[in-house]
Amino acid sequence: MGEIRTVDCPPNAEKVEEMLKDIEKIEKQIIKAWKRSNVVMTRLNDEDMAKVDALVEVGIFDSRSEAVAFLVHEGIKARKDIFDKIMPIVNQIQELRKKAKEALKQGK
Repeated sequence: MGEIRTVDCPPNAEKVEEMLKDIEKIEKQIIKAWKRSNVVMTRLNDEDMAKVDALVEVGIFDSRSEAVAFLVHEGIKARKDIFDKIMPIVNQIQELRKKAKEALKQGK
């Protein structure tokens, strides 16, 4: 007698589409986590917190953390002029600190 074989039926198109959407969501979450790996604790006044919560409530962001990260990033972009001025100074300060530490190590 012939051999009986079982064949798994491929999932229907709706399930495939649903699975692809789930994969895309997971991918987005991984990318977000990768891009936002630093944690900052902050306190906000009630008015600012209400605005952050409103962004989450209407679905623009999935979490307060995501909303605040976006707003900080946008604030930095909006004040690029400030950072263009201070970053060279910050770099000089860091270099001077490094030199001072090296000088102290050599003096021991």
